[in-house]
Amino acid sequence: MSKKVRNLILILGSIVVFIALLLIFYPKNNYSSNFETNVTIRDSSAENDTFETSVDVKRKGIYVISFSFWQGESPNYRVPGFISGITILDEKGNIVKATSAGALEIEYTPITLEKGKYTLKVKVLSDQKSYDEFCQKYLDMPSSADTIDIFKDGSWQMHYNFKIQQYVGLFIIGLIAGSIFLVAVLMIPILDFARIDNDKTKQYDERQIAMQGKAYKYAFYTMLIYFSLIALLTLLNDLPLFIKLPFSSDLLIIFGLLLGIIVFAVTAVMKDAYFSLNDNKNFFITFFSILAFVNLALGIYHIAHGDIARDNGFTMVNFGNLLFGTAMLVLLISLLLKKIKDRKED
Repeated sequence: MSKKVRNLILILGSIVVFIALLLIFYPKNNYSSNFETNVTIRDSSAENDTFETSVDVKRKGIYVISFSFWQGESPNYRVPGFISGITILDEKGNIVKATSAGALEIEYTPITLEKGKYTLKVKVLSDQKSYDEFCQKYLDMPSSADTIDIFKDGSWQMHYNFKIQQYVGLFIIGLIAGSIFLVAVLMIPILDFARIDNDKTKQYDERQIAMQGKAYKYAFYTMLIYFSLIALLTLLNDLPLFIKLPFSSDLLIIFGLLLGIIVFAVTAVMKDAYFSLNDNKNFFITFFSILAFVNLALGIYHIAHGDIARDNGFTMVNFGNLLFGTAMLVLLISLLLKKIKDRKED
């Protein structure tokens, strides 16, 4: 068996083991409950002032509790004419978390939860007195004086989402550490396999170096425009009735970085400046094909299981594979198009 065949087996085997470990340790303990209700207030009194829902946590662990509530057809967090008093209780009736607001989206810091039933109770606070009492009893703090103008009679359609999700921080740390380890272990055999000859130094001619400079410039301006737009949209997001971006901040950052990388790579590929003079192009086409296939397969897995997005949008944990797979696919298509173009010219 040749050295390159052994290196190829090592590369593919390591990738398979890495993916298998990700699937084994991927957080699976996630629980949620959602409900809608109409709240009607007449003469500063709610017709039905208490609602509740619950989830059963199957295993003790570190979890993130989050919930959101709003009025209307979309989560734009418009404030109704009352305050929602929220309490989260364990099976023994102990308060785990409590808060109050007219409309809100909140995610608490990770905490350890025991196995058991957790109940979300919603109390409709329709006047200043009930709001003051809730703040004193559950929040151990005085109520906000600027809420007095919120309370009014009327009817509102409310949406409440309650989630307890396994903490993914340790998973992400493990993912990063595992990725660094994987790259470190495989770098030497990959570089060895990717060379046509035994020269380990990349060789570019002057024209290729000049074209790479242009590709870097295009990538820089693309990222500059993208992140400027994201900053503007983030500022506008605080304005009333502005549609909330359905993407987490980490996903938006990664997307911007990938966008710059793809602009550089595609430009360099089409200008024949991506590969050095002694690179094995067929190897890179095969390698990028494997990366695209694996990531797209994991992305399709998330879609098939209905967890491609959270209730409040797309996140890096669930949408990341589809994003990376698409980026690899774009790069792969550019490589194939360039190869076809070169054959026609020959």
